[in-house]
Amino acid sequence: MNKCPCCETTGKVVSALTVESLVAASRYEEYESREGFRFCPEPSCEVVYFKQGSRDEALVLTKWDLKVRVGVKERTSPRPVCYCFDHTIEEIQDEVARTGDSVILGDIREKCRQGLDRCEMANPKGSCCLGDVAKAIKDAKKEAGILSDDSKEPGHDCCGSGTDVSSLKDGSADVSSAHNRKAAGETPAVPSWTMAGSLLTAILASACCWLPLLSVALGFSAGGAGAVFERYRFPLLAISCIFLAAGFYFLYLRKGKCAEGSACAVPNRKTKTMSHVSFWAAAILIGAFALFPNYVGAFIGGDSADLPADVTEYASFVTLSIEGMTCEACASNISRLLANENGVVRVEIDYDKSIARIWYVGTDTPELIRAIESLGYGANHVD
Repeated sequence: MNKCPCCETTGKVVSALTVESLVAASRYEEYESREGFRFCPEPSCEVVYFKQGSRDEALVLTKWDLKVRVGVKERTSPRPVCYCFDHTIEEIQDEVARTGDSVILGDIREKCRQGLDRCEMANPKGSCCLGDVAKAIKDAKKEAGILSDDSKEPGHDCCGSGTDVSSLKDGSADVSSAHNRKAAGETPAVPSWTMAGSLLTAILASACCWLPLLSVALGFSAGGAGAVFERYRFPLLAISCIFLAAGFYFLYLRKGKCAEGSACAVPNRKTKTMSHVSFWAAAILIGAFALFPNYVGAFIGGDSADLPADVTEYASFVTLSIEGMTCEACASNISRLLANENGVVRVEIDYDKSIARIWYVGTDTPELIRAIESLGYGANHVD
């Protein structure tokens, strides 16, 4: 049902927040849901909100059910036109009669720039009031003889797009305040999918390094899994950069449709600051994960310091090639494992050459190879 059951005028959908904020609780609680109501803009109709019920009956809420006066449907003073900042049609008419113009429109725009508007909760239409205010000023000027009936002024809708308010049936912009800002040029918050995608792929790109560390901490083998992630490290990093670039585009490069100097051309400063802080905080975190394999060696311990240095006189020696090491964290894991093996007296892991030098007593090479393979890495004797 998109037409008012009383006057057959097409209505615009309003949010449940608008209905809950403005309709007396005793009335809207009769209905199962506040979703799906439409606003009837016809001045002569007392219906404000309507929708089709679950049993195909028409559910209506009249102006008598609201906690505020619906200016477009009133014929006596006061007739509200701006609900966020308490301006009326009579106030505009008086100002135009005294000065020939009205500063109310500019005042509202300035307050909108500061993020003080709350149209969705205050305006029965659930949308920005600037179109209504502009139309009220224009009508007041005609009434005062300042404008002729065929004169036209640039529109003053929320987006500042130059829409001629006289072309709108009730002079209002057919979009909500929040939607106006999003579509019309307010600096947008960075879409969450860009940051989530970039962070996730950066984490996966560094999994080749942190996964082996996690495996040791939790007591399971993940060396092989680390090697798998190593093969896809650079493609994952490329995808992460694409997501991050998309976030940068939305924050800095995307051009809005808002006219310069209009209400939505300047964003809420707090929103703008939070968007920038969130983006760069996420970018730093993404960079930390992406570069993790390059600096992890500075934070992990090397060979056990308490092992004897001179063991060549009484210990056997073997060099093993290691497969699957993706960063110095892997080398540290293998070194710690071998150092705790019975009979091993000294271990040196050369990550750059992918080899392990091991001095041992009372064990043998196959045992050492099996120990390394238990972590998920491959090991072979080097002649």
